[in-house]
Amino acid sequence: MNGLQPGMNVNPHSHPCEQVVGVVRGPIRFVIDDEELEIKAGGLIRISPKVLHFGEPFGDEVLLNLNALAPIRDDYRHLVEYQNKEFAGSENEG
Repeated sequence: MNGLQPGMNVNPHSHPCEQVVGVVRGPIRFVIDDEELEIKAGGLIRISPKVLHFGEPFGDEVLLNLNALAPIRDDYRHLVEYQNKEFAGSENEG
């Protein structure tokens, strides 16, 4: 879960994974490639891999969003190290 402040500096970026963002509270303006979308609480958006994008919260409240990334980003892997034992060998299961 992320908390983002309205007026924060945006960070255009891309990554090799697919991203799904669910907005829990507040509005956010996403710019994906050259398309601009406004998403409100309850909204969901999918961002394809390797696509330049950023989110910009607006309004008066802190935005809360939930991100799902697949496959997991290498720079986030440390956040789930406690689960390594549970998923050992699961890549080969069908």
